[in-house]
Amino acid sequence: MPLNQSSIFPAGKQTNIVFNWADTQNATGYIIFDGVGGVDSVGIDYFLIPSATVNSLASDNSIKEYNSAQTTFADGLTKGIDLDFNTSEYQLPQTLKGLAYIRAEWKTQAYSANATSYVIIKVRKWNGVAETEIASVQSATMTTATNSTTSYGALLQLTIPKTIIKKGEQIRITAEVWQNVAAPGVVETWFKFDPEDTGSNSRFQMAIPFRMEI
Repeated sequence: MPLNQSSIFPAGKQTNIVFNWADTQNATGYIIFDGVGGVDSVGIDYFLIPSATVNSLASDNSIKEYNSAQTTFADGLTKGIDLDFNTSEYQLPQTLKGLAYIRAEWKTQAYSANATSYVIIKVRKWNGVAETEIASVQSATMTTATNSTTSYGALLQLTIPKTIIKKGEQIRITAEVWQNVAAPGVVETWFKFDPEDTGSNSRFQMAIPFRMEI
């Protein structure tokens, strides 16, 4: 008499997740997200959309960059930009673990003196009330010559420790731009997040590692 294996081993829940690519050696699947900005009746929202679908959602009314306030040499090193990009709420728990890859683009304008700038990218989770820090990485510091405007790009990686994203939580990617200028100068910066990559070098993307059940 054959064994009824389904009665011995009850069927578990099966969830299909579409990955952009998989690292089977480390049981890791990657989803690439774009950071985007949109405007509604309340104001500007910043969110993460899987890159596989973001182009079909892009709009001429999308916000594609954020400009810092101008700071002077007297202000010293200043965080000019601090933006939070969120996924939608997860309806099933997910596990993050492995190397994440970040593409970040920004622009710096220096007046009357040389300026420096760099970006810090933070991976967090958000439950609607509080943030939990997971990992962060800082780019190289770039120097912008006096009375010029220069665009910069960075490909960064950071290690995400094993982290459970619970039902109702969101993945949050925070982008900071730090700026400084020598005397007697003024500096301002822009952070770019254009999913259509208009003119190239203007997209904010991240490949997030999800734990695969093999």
